[in-house]
Amino acid sequence: MIETQLDYEKEYGLWTCSYESMLLEPKRIAREILGLLGLDYTENILDEMVRKSSFEFITGRKPGEINVKSFYRKGVSGDWRNHFSEEEKEKFKSMAGDLLIKLNYEHDNNW
Repeated sequence: MIETQLDYEKEYGLWTCSYESMLLEPKRIAREILGLLGLDYTENILDEMVRKSSFEFITGRKPGEINVKSFYRKGVSGDWRNHFSEEEKEKFKSMAGDLLIKLNYEHDNNW
């Protein structure tokens, strides 16, 4: 499905973003979304959007804090690495390892 999405992005000029980009540059991503929707905003509105969509605002926890009863895990990028066994890593690499590299989640298959 992701390969199809990448093809559609090119063919139809679709816009996408990753969770990681939202964590690293939330204001830039919010500006892009508002621009695509043709919505006006002020810096105060933008700041409030970013604040109210943050992990801390939504969960009441700082990124990295765990609540095993919560739907929201830790709010950090790359946490999936902590949940894969060696066998699962090898299986995932064989199925989608090149895609992780293509999407800039990994630099090579040595993860």
